[in-house]
Amino acid sequence: MLNYRNIIKVFDSDFKESEHPRDKDGKFTTGNGTHGSGASQSKSENPFAKENITKWTPETTKHYDELKKAAENTQDVKEFIRNKENMKMLKENGIKNTASASKMYRDMLYDRPVETHEISYDEIADTIHKNIPNNVLFGWFANEDSSYKGRLENIVLHNDDVRNASLNLAYMHYKNQMHKERKDDEILSFEDFLDADIPVYRGKRSERYVEGDDLIAFSFDKKIALGFVSGQEQYVRTEYIKPRDTLGSFQNTGEKEILVRRN
Repeated sequence: MLNYRNIIKVFDSDFKESEHPRDKDGKFTTGNGTHGSGASQSKSENPFAKENITKWTPETTKHYDELKKAAENTQDVKEFIRNKENMKMLKENGIKNTASASKMYRDMLYDRPVETHEISYDEIADTIHKNIPNNVLFGWFANEDSSYKGRLENIVLHNDDVRNASLNLAYMHYKNQMHKERKDDEILSFEDFLDADIPVYRGKRSERYVEGDDLIAFSFDKKIALGFVSGQEQYVRTEYIKPRDTLGSFQNTGEKEILVRRN
C-alpha cells in the first residue's frame, strides 16, 4: 500500500508499464505504454491534421468566452475538439490541427482563476490521495510512463482542490530548498511565491520528447539535477518559472520535483 504521507513511494518494478500500460480502470493491458493502447486513430476520431501550432491570444480570439467555458466543461481535449460547435469556433480562429487545439484547451485551463491558500502537509496528502487514482500516480512517478502525465494534468486542471494542493507541495519543496541554502530570511509568502520567477533545474544529456507529453520534470535543487548527469554542469538546464503556471508537485521524495509545461 502506498504511503500517502510521502505522496508516493517510488520503487523499481519488474513489470514495466511502458510495455504493459493500464486501462482507465487500472487493469494491465498489452501495447505500448507511451502511446496508450497502441490502437491507431481514425480520421473521424481525429479531424485535425498534425501541423504546426497556431498562435492565439484571448484578445484576438473569436468566441473566446464560449470556448473557455467549453474547455472547463469537457472531460478532456478529445471531447473538446470532437464537439461540432467547438470545432466550428476553432476553425473560425484558424485552429485546424490537434496540436493547436490542444494548446488552446490547456492554455484556457491553466489561465482559469483558482482560489489558492496555504494548507498543511496532511491536507495536501489527503487531497491528492482522494482525487488522483493510484494507477495514475504510480504510472508516471514509479514507472515513468509518459502517457500518464496527460491524465494527471487533466485531473489537476479540472479540480481546484488538487491544483491548490499541488502548488502547496511545490511551495514546501521551495521552502525546504531555501532553508537548505540558508536563505530563510528570503523565503517568500505562498501567494508571492506563486507569481515570482523561481529557478528550477533539470539534468539531461539529451531530450527526447514523446508526442503528447507536454510536461517536463524540474527540481528546485541544482545538486539533484547535477546528479542525473554525473555532475557535468553543461548538461544542467536552468529555467525561471512562475509556479502558478506549472502543474505543481505530487511526490515528497528527495528529487523536489515540479512539473513544468513544455509549451
